[in-house]
Amino acid sequence: MRNFSLDDEPLGDVNVYISPVTTPTSTVDEEKCLVRISLKSTESNIRDVWNYIVQNLPYLMIVISLIQAIIYFECNADIRKILRYDPDKKYEIWRYLTYMLIHEDVVHLVLNLFLQCTFAFFLETKQGRLKVGILYLAGGATGVLGASCINPGILIGASAGVYSLLISLVADLYLNYENIKYKTYRGICISVMVLSDITFNLYHFWSREEPLISWEAHLFGGLSGLILGLALYTNSEGLQQGRKNICMTFSSLLYFLIFTTLVIITIDSGTLNCATKMKT
Repeated sequence: MRNFSLDDEPLGDVNVYISPVTTPTSTVDEEKCLVRISLKSTESNIRDVWNYIVQNLPYLMIVISLIQAIIYFECNADIRKILRYDPDKKYEIWRYLTYMLIHEDVVHLVLNLFLQCTFAFFLETKQGRLKVGILYLAGGATGVLGASCINPGILIGASAGVYSLLISLVADLYLNYENIKYKTYRGICISVMVLSDITFNLYHFWSREEPLISWEAHLFGGLSGLILGLALYTNSEGLQQGRKNICMTFSSLLYFLIFTTLVIITIDSGTLNCATKMKT
């Protein structure tokens, strides 16, 4: 044991000195036997939390959100018409992604930006920004294709991509069940958000308020997130590699089949002269 004096310089954030001498009759010089332990100060804890947040910030989704916000506040009506999805201009391929940059109002914009950054916070560092970006864009493209096949209309908003991220948390929970903390609470939160969205969509559907909400885009975006999440996300050691390979292969083939089918149906559909405007 190293002897310390009270005059020693502090080594930690907060130093507490304790004595190993516990018997009342001990004659040992306690000051020479003091043992120093370091306790983290409040400032150090705050610094650790701040470092964790900085390291896990969803930088890719933040950049996408900034672009969406700039387009909302700066672009005029003509540019918005070029970016939005229009079923009568289905061969303009960029519209299948750029419609995600357009939002109806500030509430629509802020809600989508908040949700997509929140979900990405739990995914980007763990699963990789590239995978999360692919899943977000694929969810948007699959969502608009599904909406175009079932209920074609002019479409704006990023909710299909947001829903893709939300439901992909289910895939992440399944693949990494052994290592995820608070898995029960995460499952409850996902269920509550999905049920809340379904309830809101049903209310909006029956009230027929304009603009309509495209539940089809939400549905196919979420389905895309689940399937691609199982195919792309990294699994923990708790899931056998053989099961992961089967899951990845089956999910990839299923997504390819669904996406191809939606593309074929969209191409084969005729010109609709559709004026119905919907948001996701």
